[in-house]
Amino acid sequence: MAGQNPVRTALPDRPGRFASAADFAGRSPGPAYSGRVLVGRGDQISRFRGAADKALSGRVTVLVVEGEAGVGKSALLEHAVSLSSEGRYPIYAPRALASLGAALVMRDRVDAALPLLAQAATEAQAIRLVYGHTATLIHIGEAHLAAGQFAEALRYVEEALDLATRQGARGDKARTLHLRGEIRTRAEPAENQRAIEDYALALGVAEELGMAPLQARCRLGLGAVYQRIGHLDEARDQLAYAAAMLQAMQMQYWLDRYDVPITSASPPRDDRTSG
Repeated sequence: MAGQNPVRTALPDRPGRFASAADFAGRSPGPAYSGRVLVGRGDQISRFRGAADKALSGRVTVLVVEGEAGVGKSALLEHAVSLSSEGRYPIYAPRALASLGAALVMRDRVDAALPLLAQAATEAQAIRLVYGHTATLIHIGEAHLAAGQFAEALRYVEEALDLATRQGARGDKARTLHLRGEIRTRAEPAENQRAIEDYALALGVAEELGMAPLQARCRLGLGAVYQRIGHLDEARDQLAYAAAMLQAMQMQYWLDRYDVPITSASPPRDDRTSG
Protein backbone atom coordinates (compact mmCIF):
# COMPACT_ATOMS: atom_id res chain seq x y z
CA MET A 1 0.00 0.00 0.00
CA ALA A 2 1.19 3.49 -0.76
CA GLY A 3 2.79 5.17 2.20
CA GLN A 4 3.24 1.94 4.11
CA ASN A 5 6.60 0.60 5.21
CA PRO A 6 6.50 -3.17 4.81
CA VAL A 7 7.64 -5.49 7.57
CA ARG A 8 10.45 -7.37 5.84
CA THR A 9 11.05 -10.94 6.92
CA ALA A 10 14.42 -11.77 5.37
CA LEU A 11 15.44 -15.38 5.89
CA PRO A 12 19.09 -16.21 6.64
CA ASP A 13 21.02 -18.64 4.47
CA ARG A 14 20.59 -21.45 7.02
CA PRO A 15 17.29 -23.20 6.24
CA GLY A 16 14.60 -23.52 8.88
CA ARG A 17 13.21 -26.97 9.50
CA PHE A 18 10.26 -28.70 11.07
CA ALA A 19 10.93 -30.25 14.46
CA SER A 20 11.58 -33.91 15.11
CA ALA A 21 10.93 -35.83 18.33
CA ALA A 22 14.55 -35.27 19.42
CA ASP A 23 13.94 -31.53 19.67
CA PHE A 24 11.47 -32.09 22.50
CA ALA A 25 13.21 -34.79 24.51
CA GLY A 26 12.33 -34.25 28.17
CA ARG A 27 10.06 -31.24 27.58
CA SER A 28 6.74 -30.28 26.13
CA PRO A 29 6.79 -28.93 22.58
CA GLY A 30 4.05 -26.43 23.30
CA PRO A 31 1.20 -25.86 20.85
CA ALA A 32 1.68 -27.62 17.53
CA TYR A 33 0.17 -26.52 14.25
CA SER A 34 -0.88 -29.23 11.81
CA GLY A 35 1.23 -31.63 13.85
CA ARG A 36 4.50 -29.82 13.08
CA VAL A 37 6.50 -27.09 14.79
CA LEU A 38 8.86 -24.85 12.85
CA VAL A 39 12.35 -24.67 14.35
CA GLY A 40 14.85 -21.86 13.83
CA ARG A 41 12.37 -19.22 12.72
CA GLY A 42 11.28 -17.70 16.04
CA ASP A 43 12.14 -14.15 14.95
CA GLN A 44 10.25 -14.43 11.67
CA ILE A 45 7.20 -15.99 13.36
CA SER A 46 7.21 -13.15 15.91
CA ARG A 47 7.26 -10.65 13.05
CA PHE A 48 4.29 -12.39 11.46
CA ARG A 49 2.35 -12.29 14.73
CA GLY A 50 3.24 -8.65 15.25
CA ALA A 51 2.14 -7.67 11.74
CA ALA A 52 -1.13 -9.60 12.16
CA ASP A 53 -1.82 -7.97 15.54
CA LYS A 54 -1.26 -4.52 14.04
CA ALA A 55 -3.65 -5.31 11.20
CA LEU A 56 -6.29 -6.58 13.64
CA SER A 57 -6.02 -3.29 15.51
CA GLY A 58 -6.73 -1.36 12.33
CA ARG A 59 -3.19 -0.44 11.27
CA VAL A 60 -2.41 -1.44 7.68
CA THR A 61 0.68 -3.65 7.53
CA VAL A 62 2.49 -5.29 4.63
CA LEU A 63 4.54 -8.39 5.37
CA VAL A 64 7.26 -9.33 2.88
CA VAL A 65 8.89 -12.77 3.02
CA GLU A 66 12.18 -12.81 1.14
CA GLY A 67 15.27 -14.98 0.89
CA GLU A 68 17.34 -17.16 -1.40
CA ALA A 69 15.95 -20.38 -2.83
CA GLY A 70 15.96 -23.26 -0.37
CA VAL A 71 16.11 -21.26 2.89
CA GLY A 72 12.57 -22.13 3.97
CA LYS A 73 10.20 -19.45 2.65
CA SER A 74 7.52 -22.04 1.81
CA ALA A 75 7.93 -23.67 5.22
CA LEU A 76 7.40 -20.29 6.88
CA LEU A 77 4.29 -19.67 4.78
CA GLU A 78 3.01 -23.11 5.70
CA HIS A 79 3.40 -22.21 9.36
CA ALA A 80 1.60 -18.92 8.71
CA VAL A 81 -1.30 -20.91 7.25
CA SER A 82 -1.47 -22.98 10.43
CA LEU A 83 -1.34 -19.89 12.64
CA SER A 84 -4.12 -18.30 10.61
CA SER A 85 -6.38 -21.34 10.42
CA GLU A 86 -5.96 -22.65 13.96
CA GLY A 87 -4.82 -19.61 15.89
CA ARG A 88 -6.24 -16.16 16.48
CA TYR A 89 -6.03 -14.91 12.89
CA PRO A 90 -8.66 -16.91 10.95
CA ILE A 91 -9.54 -13.92 8.77
CA TYR A 92 -6.07 -14.14 7.22
CA ALA A 93 -6.33 -17.83 6.34
CA PRO A 94 -7.44 -17.25 2.72
CA ARG A 95 -4.55 -14.88 2.04
CA ALA A 96 -2.03 -17.16 3.74
CA LEU A 97 -3.30 -20.17 1.79
CA ALA A 98 -3.18 -18.22 -1.48
CA SER A 99 0.38 -17.00 -0.77
CA LEU A 100 1.55 -20.54 -0.04
CA GLY A 101 -0.16 -21.82 -3.18
CA ALA A 102 1.50 -19.13 -5.28
CA ALA A 103 4.90 -19.99 -3.79
CA LEU A 104 4.39 -23.66 -4.66
CA VAL A 105 3.51 -22.74 -8.25
CA MET A 106 6.80 -20.83 -8.48
CA ARG A 107 8.54 -24.01 -7.31
CA ASP A 108 6.78 -26.03 -10.02
CA ARG A 109 4.65 -27.89 -7.46
CA VAL A 110 1.35 -27.17 -9.17
CA ASP A 111 -0.37 -30.35 -8.00
CA ALA A 112 0.23 -29.33 -4.39
CA ALA A 113 -0.73 -25.70 -5.04
CA LEU A 114 -4.14 -26.20 -6.66
CA PRO A 115 -5.92 -27.70 -3.59
CA LEU A 116 -4.56 -24.92 -1.37
CA LEU A 117 -5.71 -22.24 -3.78
CA ALA A 118 -9.15 -23.84 -4.06
CA GLN A 119 -9.36 -23.90 -0.26
CA ALA A 120 -8.36 -20.22 -0.15
CA ALA A 121 -11.21 -19.31 -2.51
CA THR A 122 -13.71 -21.43 -0.57
CA GLU A 123 -12.76 -19.94 2.79
CA ALA A 124 -12.86 -16.40 1.41
CA GLN A 125 -16.37 -17.00 0.09
CA ALA A 126 -17.45 -18.60 3.37
CA ILE A 127 -16.55 -15.48 5.37
CA ARG A 128 -17.53 -13.13 2.53
CA LEU A 129 -14.01 -11.75 2.34
CA VAL A 130 -13.78 -9.42 -0.64
CA TYR A 131 -10.53 -7.60 0.13
CA GLY A 132 -7.66 -9.40 -1.53
CA HIS A 133 -9.90 -11.91 -3.30
CA THR A 134 -8.80 -10.67 -6.73
CA ALA A 135 -5.22 -11.65 -5.89
CA THR A 136 -6.41 -15.14 -4.91
CA LEU A 137 -8.23 -15.51 -8.24
CA ILE A 138 -5.07 -14.40 -10.05
CA HIS A 139 -3.01 -17.00 -8.19
CA ILE A 140 -5.53 -19.70 -9.12
CA GLY A 141 -5.37 -18.62 -12.75
CA GLU A 142 -1.57 -18.75 -12.67
CA ALA A 143 -1.70 -22.28 -11.25
CA HIS A 144 -4.06 -23.52 -13.96
CA LEU A 145 -1.87 -21.86 -16.59
CA ALA A 146 1.18 -23.64 -15.18
CA ALA A 147 -0.78 -26.89 -15.38
CA GLY A 148 -1.60 -26.23 -19.04
CA GLN A 149 -5.31 -25.84 -18.27
CA PHE A 150 -5.86 -22.76 -20.41
CA ALA A 151 -9.65 -22.65 -20.43
CA GLU A 152 -9.81 -22.95 -16.64
CA ALA A 153 -7.10 -20.33 -16.24
CA LEU A 154 -9.00 -17.94 -18.49
CA ARG A 155 -12.21 -18.50 -16.50
CA TYR A 156 -10.52 -17.35 -13.29
CA VAL A 157 -8.83 -14.45 -15.06
CA GLU A 158 -12.13 -13.13 -16.37
CA GLU A 159 -13.65 -13.41 -12.89
CA ALA A 160 -10.66 -11.56 -11.42
CA LEU A 161 -10.85 -8.87 -14.11
CA ASP A 162 -14.54 -8.31 -13.44
CA LEU A 163 -13.95 -8.00 -9.68
CA ALA A 164 -10.95 -5.68 -10.09
CA THR A 165 -12.95 -3.46 -12.46
CA ARG A 166 -15.91 -3.25 -10.08
CA GLN A 167 -13.62 -2.42 -7.16
CA GLY A 168 -11.61 0.13 -9.11
CA ALA A 169 -8.46 -1.79 -8.19
CA ARG A 170 -6.16 -0.70 -11.01
CA GLY A 171 -3.12 -2.61 -9.80
CA ASP A 172 -5.08 -5.87 -9.65
CA LYS A 173 -6.55 -5.10 -13.06
CA ALA A 174 -3.06 -4.65 -14.51
CA ARG A 175 -1.92 -7.98 -13.03
CA THR A 176 -5.02 -9.67 -14.45
CA LEU A 177 -4.48 -8.23 -17.93
CA HIS A 178 -0.88 -9.41 -17.84
CA LEU A 179 -1.99 -12.91 -16.90
CA ARG A 180 -4.57 -12.94 -19.68
CA GLY A 181 -1.78 -12.03 -22.09
CA GLU A 182 0.26 -14.95 -20.75
CA ILE A 183 -2.65 -17.33 -21.31
CA ARG A 184 -3.29 -16.09 -24.84
CA THR A 185 0.34 -16.37 -25.87
CA ARG A 186 0.72 -19.92 -24.53
CA ALA A 187 -2.60 -21.37 -25.65
CA GLU A 188 -2.93 -23.48 -28.79
CA PRO A 189 -3.34 -21.78 -31.15
CA ALA A 190 -1.69 -18.69 -29.71
CA GLU A 191 -3.61 -15.40 -29.93
CA ASN A 192 -0.58 -13.22 -30.50
CA GLN A 193 -2.26 -9.93 -31.36
CA ARG A 194 -4.71 -10.13 -28.45
CA ALA A 195 -1.84 -11.03 -26.14
CA ILE A 196 0.06 -7.92 -27.31
CA GLU A 197 -3.01 -5.81 -26.55
CA ASP A 198 -3.32 -7.26 -23.03
CA TYR A 199 0.39 -6.81 -22.28
CA ALA A 200 0.30 -3.22 -23.56
CA LEU A 201 -2.76 -2.33 -21.44
CA ALA A 202 -1.20 -3.90 -18.36
CA LEU A 203 2.11 -2.13 -19.03
CA GLY A 204 0.43 1.26 -19.30
CA VAL A 205 -1.24 0.89 -15.90
CA ALA A 206 1.89 -0.60 -14.31
CA GLU A 207 3.93 2.40 -15.47
CA GLU A 208 1.36 4.84 -14.09
CA LEU A 209 1.32 3.08 -10.72
CA GLY A 210 5.08 2.47 -10.52
CA MET A 211 4.76 -1.34 -10.51
CA ALA A 212 8.29 -2.03 -11.73
CA PRO A 213 8.27 -5.87 -11.51
CA LEU A 214 5.04 -6.04 -13.47
CA GLN A 215 6.40 -3.60 -16.05
CA ALA A 216 9.38 -5.89 -16.60
CA ARG A 217 7.20 -8.98 -16.90
CA CYS A 218 4.93 -7.26 -19.42
CA ARG A 219 7.97 -6.36 -21.50
CA LEU A 220 9.20 -9.94 -21.29
CA GLY A 221 5.86 -11.11 -22.61
CA LEU A 222 5.82 -8.53 -25.37
CA GLY A 223 9.37 -9.42 -26.37
CA ALA A 224 8.53 -13.13 -26.57
CA VAL A 225 5.47 -12.50 -28.74
CA TYR A 226 7.29 -10.06 -31.02
CA GLN A 227 10.07 -12.58 -31.48
CA ARG A 228 7.57 -15.31 -32.32
CA ILE A 229 5.90 -13.23 -35.03
CA GLY A 230 9.17 -12.00 -36.51
CA HIS A 231 9.24 -8.40 -35.22
CA LEU A 232 12.86 -8.73 -34.14
CA ASP A 233 13.68 -5.07 -33.48
CA GLU A 234 10.70 -4.68 -31.15
CA ALA A 235 11.53 -8.00 -29.51
CA ARG A 236 15.14 -7.00 -28.88
CA ASP A 237 14.12 -3.68 -27.33
CA GLN A 238 11.50 -5.14 -25.04
CA LEU A 239 13.66 -8.04 -23.89
CA ALA A 240 16.70 -5.84 -23.28
CA TYR A 241 14.66 -3.37 -21.26
CA ALA A 242 13.04 -6.15 -19.24
CA ALA A 243 16.40 -7.78 -18.57
CA ALA A 244 17.89 -4.50 -17.35
CA MET A 245 14.97 -3.93 -14.98
CA LEU A 246 14.91 -7.46 -13.59
CA GLN A 247 18.66 -7.59 -13.09
CA ALA A 248 18.58 -4.24 -11.29
CA MET A 249 15.85 -5.63 -9.00
CA GLN A 250 17.73 -8.94 -8.60
CA MET A 251 14.73 -10.87 -9.93
CA GLN A 252 16.53 -13.50 -11.96
CA TYR A 253 13.63 -15.93 -11.50
CA TRP A 254 11.52 -14.26 -14.19
CA LEU A 255 14.36 -14.16 -16.68
CA ASP A 256 14.91 -17.87 -16.17
CA ARG A 257 11.23 -18.64 -16.86
CA TYR A 258 11.38 -17.36 -20.43
CA ASP A 259 13.09 -19.62 -22.96
CA VAL A 260 13.90 -16.74 -25.30
CA PRO A 261 17.43 -15.40 -25.85
CA ILE A 262 18.13 -12.12 -24.07
CA THR A 263 21.39 -10.96 -25.58
CA SER A 264 21.65 -7.52 -24.03
CA ALA A 265 20.82 -6.06 -20.64
CA SER A 266 21.28 -2.46 -21.73
CA PRO A 267 18.28 -0.10 -21.99
CA PRO A 268 16.74 0.10 -25.46
CA ARG A 269 16.79 3.08 -27.72
CA ASP A 270 14.58 6.05 -26.82
CA ASP A 271 11.87 5.20 -29.37
CA ARG A 272 11.24 1.78 -27.86
CA THR A 273 7.72 0.44 -28.35
CA SER A 274 5.57 -0.56 -25.40
CA GLY A 275 3.09 -2.66 -27.25
